[in-house]
This record gives sequence, structure tokens and C-alpha cells, in this order.
Amino acid sequence: MTDVALAVAMTMDAASSYGDMSLLMSTDTDFRPAIDASLRLAPKRPVMIACPPGRVGPKHDFSGRVMSFAIPEKHLQASLLPEAVVGQDGRLFQRPAKWNE
Repeated sequence: MTDVALAVAMTMDAASSYGDMSLLMSTDTDFRPAIDASLRLAPKRPVMIACPPGRVGPKHDFSGRVMSFAIPEKHLQASLLPEAVVGQDGRLFQRPAKWNE
């Protein structure tokens, strides 16, 4: 999904009261308009930002209405796909080498 599609989905979810919170796993500042819109559309709906290792939380002031937390490196490591997976058609798919770092 693209950043734009994610931002639209987040805003639509807030507008339609789909779910009880928004969880964004990105610190990309391009999401600021979607966060602002979500907070305006559903002021009581929590917005949380999960920050990848080495990234900081939002640099914008959301008046305490947006919470952020760091994703521990060990959780990302535990969620990696296997180094190689064989598809149903017999093709071999390999995890990018840079993911092993």
C-alpha cells in the first residue's frame, strides 16, 4: 500500500468509526495531514505512532493527543520472514541480504 493509500484509509477509518483507535507504524511526516484529519473527525479516537528503531516520535505538536512508542529491535528481528521460501509453483523466494543486518 502506498503512503497516500494508507493516509486515506486512516482518515476513512476515523470518519466511519471503524475500530477504536488508529495505529500508524511510520514516522514519515507526510502522514501529518492524515493524523490531523483523523483527530478532527474523531476527537476521542486515540492515535498511536509505532516508531521503527532509530527513529523518533512525531516532531509536531499534537497537544498530547498522539502517543508514540518505539518498536524494539528484538520484535522486528523475531518477525522476519525465513531466509528462503518455496512458493506453491516451486519458485524460490529469498529474503534480501540487507534484512539480515
